[in-house]
Amino acid sequence: MTFPLEGSAFRGFLTWHDLCLLVFQGRTVWAMTSNENQREKLLQALLDIDRAFASTIDLEELLNRILQVSREVFGFDNAIIRLLDPDASVLVTAASYGYEEAAANVRIPLGEGVMGAVAQTEKPLLVNDLTAQNDYIPGINDARSELAVPLLVNEKLIGVYNVESTRPHAFSTADIPPLMILAGQAAVAIENARLYSDLRLVSDRNRSLHQLNQRIVESAGLGIYTVDTDLVITSWNSQMEKFAGLPRDEVIGQKLFKRFPTLRDEGFEDAVRQVLRDGSPGKLRLAHRNVLGEL
Repeated sequence: MTFPLEGSAFRGFLTWHDLCLLVFQGRTVWAMTSNENQREKLLQALLDIDRAFASTIDLEELLNRILQVSREVFGFDNAIIRLLDPDASVLVTAASYGYEEAAANVRIPLGEGVMGAVAQTEKPLLVNDLTAQNDYIPGINDARSELAVPLLVNEKLIGVYNVESTRPHAFSTADIPPLMILAGQAAVAIENARLYSDLRLVSDRNRSLHQLNQRIVESAGLGIYTVDTDLVITSWNSQMEKFAGLPRDEVIGQKLFKRFPTLRDEGFEDAVRQVLRDGSPGKLRLAHRNVLGEL
């Protein structure tokens, strides 16, 4: 029988009374009582998990750490994380253990199988007997039960965390709250790692473009310099050093019109600002001056 698990307790924070007894695959991991020591142990375990996530920014390493935590803390024999490919509307395996390669490589469309259903509804799903599940997508060998929870960040689905067992009724509704806590922490950490990766990619791309720009500027036979939107000199090629008689170390980082005030008198500032504003090239004839600004 399939049990869709709904309710605000599974999508938000949990009180201590929500976690009375946590049982995983027939083995008691944490027995929650009013004893303060028991509460502190559970809280410390969650803090340790959160600290591990916070210290990892590499996505592949992070995913493996998440699976390691699920194995050590929850005692699962297998686990798989599939992340959403929003363009193709499918779940793609990002990390797993206990799954054969062929099963892990399956891309799951939204709405298909247990994980696809969780991705579509954004709610946990427990299946006690997979033999009665018509659209079951094979995972581990001889699977009989399955539990999947969504990975959500600010109510946005980024993936699904899934475990299976060869025993029917291996999981219960009591497994859902702690697994949702893990999934919530994991989702935030995964999203942060993705953002960091994107920023690093953009930074590397900008660095490459800057290096290419510098090579082009330096190889030109003309005197070329560049300024940013604040009109601060950002590059000064070797030909400019010859024409102006000023080494680049003396001009880079300086305000253009503070270093060369006579350019403002010739209308150069207005021309440069128009180029920055319109994004179109402009032309201006300037009088030739020496390093002292003399004609």
